[in-house]
Amino acid sequence: MSKNFLADMEIGDLGEQLWAAWVEAKGGECTISTGKCDWDVHDTTKDVYYEVKTDVRAYEWAKKYDQPINFFLEYETTKAQKPCGIMKTSAKYLVYIIRNPMRLHIAYTFDLDVLRPYLWENHKYKTFPVKTPFINGTGNVNGWTPPVHELVNDKDSGFLKLIVLPMFLLNKSNETTLSQLSLLEAGSRRLAEG
Repeated sequence: MSKNFLADMEIGDLGEQLWAAWVEAKGGECTISTGKCDWDVHDTTKDVYYEVKTDVRAYEWAKKYDQPINFFLEYETTKAQKPCGIMKTSAKYLVYIIRNPMRLHIAYTFDLDVLRPYLWENHKYKTFPVKTPFINGTGNVNGWTPPVHELVNDKDSGFLKLIVLPMFLLNKSNETTLSQLSLLEAGSRRLAEG
């Protein structure tokens, strides 16, 4: 296994742990997938499944290429052209976590039943660029790269809310009230601009 793959796994694990801690702080009980599932986090109290993606370099890439902050949403394998990522998951919701320059983890949540057809419809018109990231010379997946502000601001995209996920959620001894947690949520689309 490459160092990049292991580092990506650790970042993904952090995102899943942060999301599970958020759900549990709000009264849920979570199971985190062990990798053989087509979902990442399961809230067993509500029987809701989440696909969780984490990107700690989104701002770095945006600055390097002078672009807006983008999501990377995998949708098919390159060789077999089979569904993957958000097109294959059985999850109801996508939680896309981006770490900003102040090292805050911002979760953008989407209803996948709305987001999937929205992305396919926009794919027909080539609205969002398709990228194939290469790791060690191989590109295994294709993914859409819509700018964050476009998905968040489009009422048809399935965007639900933005949530700040503080690292203190991972400290199980921390007593956080629901009213404190509600301060970390925003339905406002204006928070995603920039």
